[in-house]
Amino acid sequence: MGAVGGLADWMLLAGVASGAAIGLLVALATGVALLPGLLIGIGTGAVNVTVSRRIVGHRLRLLVGRMRDVAGALGGGDSEAPRHVPDEDDDDVGRSARAFNEVIDALGRSRRQATALRELQRATTSTLDLGELAEGALECLLVNTTATGGAVLLVDGDGSLRPAAALGLADPDLLAEHEACARALKDARTATAEVPSGVVVAGALGSTYTAAFLPAMSGETPVAVLVLTRHTPFDDELTRVFEPFAGTLGVAINNASAHRRAQRMAISDSLTGLANRRVLVDALDRAVGGERRGRGHLLALFDLNGFKTYNDTFGHPAGDQLLVRLSRRLADTVESRGAAYRLGGDEFCVLLSREHGDAEDVLEAAVQALAEHGEGFSITTAFGVAYLPEDAGSAKDALKLADQRMYAQKQSGRPSPGDQSAQVLVRALQARDPALTRHATDVGELTEAVGRRLGIVGQALADLRRAAELHDIGKMAIPDAILNKPGELDDSEWRFMRRHTVIGERILHGSPALSRAAEIVRSSHEHFDGTGYPDGLAGERIPLGARIVLVCDAYDAMVDERVYQPPMTSEEAIAELRRCSGRQFDPAVVEAFCVALPEVLRVRAASAV
Repeated sequence: MGAVGGLADWMLLAGVASGAAIGLLVALATGVALLPGLLIGIGTGAVNVTVSRRIVGHRLRLLVGRMRDVAGALGGGDSEAPRHVPDEDDDDVGRSARAFNEVIDALGRSRRQATALRELQRATTSTLDLGELAEGALECLLVNTTATGGAVLLVDGDGSLRPAAALGLADPDLLAEHEACARALKDARTATAEVPSGVVVAGALGSTYTAAFLPAMSGETPVAVLVLTRHTPFDDELTRVFEPFAGTLGVAINNASAHRRAQRMAISDSLTGLANRRVLVDALDRAVGGERRGRGHLLALFDLNGFKTYNDTFGHPAGDQLLVRLSRRLADTVESRGAAYRLGGDEFCVLLSREHGDAEDVLEAAVQALAEHGEGFSITTAFGVAYLPEDAGSAKDALKLADQRMYAQKQSGRPSPGDQSAQVLVRALQARDPALTRHATDVGELTEAVGRRLGIVGQALADLRRAAELHDIGKMAIPDAILNKPGELDDSEWRFMRRHTVIGERILHGSPALSRAAEIVRSSHEHFDGTGYPDGLAGERIPLGARIVLVCDAYDAMVDERVYQPPMTSEEAIAELRRCSGRQFDPAVVEAFCVALPEVLRVRAASAV
């Protein structure tokens, strides 16, 4: 109460002085003696001071009482109670009230910050799902702060951003592409910028919002960007609340990501990404146990032939890359009918549904998917099969039986009928012209990649690759003088050359397992505009497989060294394919080829190291 006492003393002096002045004026005006006039004035001032002191004391008592009420309401959490005391007067009492209100406001901000951080901790520890975590964090922020909208953008391994959650925003993708977002990531510090209102409110025009981009860090690595928006510029809440919030969020996202990686490692093979033995056993338990409805399942175990030699020749890194390629093909082949697994080393497995009646065809395609041939190596696979639930009553028995059958086949060394026929013909072609064999292998790789890109799977994909590898088999009947002629062929030579697709069809029809490949080979030189041979088919009347082989064959011929032309670069060959698209080539196949080619070339380069 020192301030109040000082105020009262000042009022006493001011009152006495003013009273003395009034008394002096009264004495001079009325003729009353000077001393009595002064005494009358001083007495009047004293009375005024006494009254003023009582008024001030009353106001101070009211102010203190209201301060006590506000403080009690804050402490008790009463949300309906007033949060301020009256502070309109421009005197010491008013100034005291305003100072008290500023303290209350600061306390309120601190309480909201503490509440927000507590809610964030609750939101980020209640789940390890990244989507739920991000959404819970945003809800906490929008409820407890002045932000009106926000998004959590996760940083992927390649540095790109993807929204994990967004609230109160019309288009979070535009925020992910904003230069301020890139700046926040690069500098690892908060960046702010004005953004169009359409980002926040769909269709809104003419106004802007302020966006804050806060990197959520795990150590020195950004794992996400927290984006917040509001209609007015951000104040010190940015550093007091939002930046600590982003730090806590970064730790939570890192923990959730680590948990997800641990979960994935527990159920998948670390090299290939295929499901592991643990997942297979669970699936087998269901297949031989409670799920006995329908036609059951086919279990097949695979063991690669020639993998050890490949590893010894090209090194273990190349061997790992081979396993990754084969596993990717295997997974794509069986995707619509079952699941693929890696059991370790060079052993793979598939569990196929027999519901559609084509499990054996898919199995044949899986055998093809696990094969790869090139200069100096040939990878094939032995396999064993168990039919469930007929052949086994438990997962352990099913695996044991399939394993026994696989090793029995491995010892016998007998490939599938289709493989047997194809290998005989490839060896015959190699003996006739080694260059054609290398060309056939390259076209086979390209054709399989494009076919997969266009949605061809299973047995159809296996037939397509065989057709591609054997599309020139009919050239065995063409004289060397025509095949290796350095100049242009005359009309009679062209007529003879154009017979090779029909001859190839007849050769392949000699093996029932190659009958579907034979149809593709016959049409492998038909042009999209109907100017090809032998039947002059056009458009979609040409089998899709034949349209794919034509594009892949043309590309490989253009980039290969031939006696009648120097090789083109890959870019020049692609330009030629595009130039002839719609006439010689199917435009859709050309586009699929251009998408698939880079991966094929990358794999070839890796294999050559």
